[in-house]
Amino acid sequence: MRRVALLCAFVALVAVAFAEEESDVVVLTDSSFDSSINNGQPWLIKFYAPWCGHCKNLAPTWDKLAAEAAGKFNVAKVDCTVEKEVGTRFGIRGYPTVKLIKDGKQYDYRGARTIEAFTAFVDGGYSSAVAVDLPASPNAPAQEAPRAEPVAEKPASSGSDVVVLTDATFDSQVTETSEWYLEFYAPWCGHCKHLEPVYEKVATNLKPKNIKVGKIDCTVESGLARRFGIRGFPTIKHVKNGVMREYSGDRSEGSFAQFAESGYLNVDPSPFPKPPSAL
Repeated sequence: MRRVALLCAFVALVAVAFAEEESDVVVLTDSSFDSSINNGQPWLIKFYAPWCGHCKNLAPTWDKLAAEAAGKFNVAKVDCTVEKEVGTRFGIRGYPTVKLIKDGKQYDYRGARTIEAFTAFVDGGYSSAVAVDLPASPNAPAQEAPRAEPVAEKPASSGSDVVVLTDATFDSQVTETSEWYLEFYAPWCGHCKHLEPVYEKVATNLKPKNIKVGKIDCTVESGLARRFGIRGFPTIKHVKNGVMREYSGDRSEGSFAQFAESGYLNVDPSPFPKPPSAL
């Protein structure tokens, strides 16, 4: 009986191995990732962990998708427990994370996990998602930044109480003992533009309470955008006592004030991400 059980287990392992060999899903690694995705074709990539239950449930659908997509677009997977450089570079914080890479941009997929939904996303649905530049490869040669022409900027004394934060200044200003509202935005984002006059008033109103209001242009400060896992604009976070909370309330002066006063206590806090130098 024991021999029969061992034989069955062996057959099952062989079947799994054979299925993996026959799969059209491309296995991407730290060493093969960049050379593979630069072939000019769309890539739908699943970032996963072998122990993740949702990833296991998605696996058969992912294999079928790869078979049906052959010749149209590439379907791939990255084991983030092994390929840690790629996982870190793309700021992966949950499994499975699915991203479309197309024409030098990345788009987060958040739809249904069906073949039809994945295919529709690649065929054009991605246009409704936020396009984000691909993170630079650590092996990419350093390039000299182009010389910028002088630009007339708004003087610092323009009267705004909103603090402009950058990759270089963020950690010296946003400390564990300070309280902040942080807006992560993109200049081209319509919702961000609509929020701007309200945000200016919020900054002025909260200044006497020693609550600072800052903004980060994620198209420029890409390090902060990756560090905080920003996937849409505007994203607003409240920081106090060394932890942060997502603000998802009304974008009105009163709602911002109420959240800072006590509303934040109704939202679960998350750890404040450490700067790369502290890791």
